[in-house]
Amino acid sequence: MTIRTQVDAFVRAYVARWRVPGLSISVVRDGAVLFSAGYGVQSLATGQPATAHTLFHIASVAKTMTSTAIFQLLERGRVDLDDPIVRHLPYFKVDDARSDAITIRQCLMHTSGIGHPVDYGWDTPEFDDESLERHVRGLRSHKLVEIEPSSTSYSDIAFNVLGDLIAKVSGTSYEHYMKQHIFDPLGMTTTTLMAPRATHHGLVATGYEQTEDGSIVESRYPYNRMHVPCGCIASSAAEMARWMLVNLQRGEVDGVRILQASTYGEMWRMQLHTIGEGGGEAPALGWWINRRHAEKVMQHDGEDDGFVSNLRLWTESGIGVVMLCNGQWCDPWQACDEVYALGLSNSRESGGSR
Repeated sequence: MTIRTQVDAFVRAYVARWRVPGLSISVVRDGAVLFSAGYGVQSLATGQPATAHTLFHIASVAKTMTSTAIFQLLERGRVDLDDPIVRHLPYFKVDDARSDAITIRQCLMHTSGIGHPVDYGWDTPEFDDESLERHVRGLRSHKLVEIEPSSTSYSDIAFNVLGDLIAKVSGTSYEHYMKQHIFDPLGMTTTTLMAPRATHHGLVATGYEQTEDGSIVESRYPYNRMHVPCGCIASSAAEMARWMLVNLQRGEVDGVRILQASTYGEMWRMQLHTIGEGGGEAPALGWWINRRHAEKVMQHDGEDDGFVSNLRLWTESGIGVVMLCNGQWCDPWQACDEVYALGLSNSRESGGSR
């Protein structure tokens, strides 16, 4: 049985076991796409099949992209990781005496203490160009979360702040910057930071939740422009394969370079040693470090209303797996490990996509 056949059989069984409405997966290795496919449906109402090109809300996997934009600005000498946020956003303020000392690095590694929104506003989304700055200006009454030494406190708001910083330093909107400097150069042309139902209606997956009695119901679509930098990006398994390749190859794919190879030494460097004997993960800058199958893995998870996602890069063997689901109860994290464990590191077969 070929590796492609094994992956296909595993994912089909996974979809059936977890009652997944729709799922897309891509596997890359040695600078090429080994496998890319969709399963189930984009929408239970229409029955439209999910494919490798279906757009899923990727949630917090987007933080790896926001981090990349920060490092692009770092390479151009526009920012320093230990710059206080107020150096670039003079109006940034939280309700704490430590406000002016919060740095870019602290936001990237989740030690800023800024915390999470109380309400993401999925029911009342904002779409205008000023929404991100307005969100950051509205943090004046926001209390910091206390963090134990050598610990983290995961923060979506911190990455929204970084998104506004990217916009102000670059002199354009966050969305335009990401499209111009990351997505378009990589050929990720359907990946979208704007309301995906308006821009790519025919490709967008509908999200689903599971009720206490096991019923599957449609969820709210999680989009609000103020939260795009922390997670409101929609992409496909096919285009996320491009994202895996450019990172596994340290910033370059098909002659296009978005970061210098040396930059990964800092972006992927462990900031706190929080991996113990029992496992766990440690923060890098916009990424998390783990060890899976005795190998270093750079990863990020994503979860929002109706969607879950997982991206894992085995940096030593050059293997990447991404899984995008439109069922919030699903478990792509273990599934990505199991796909890797099928023997990908030992096989040299080529694959395909559908």
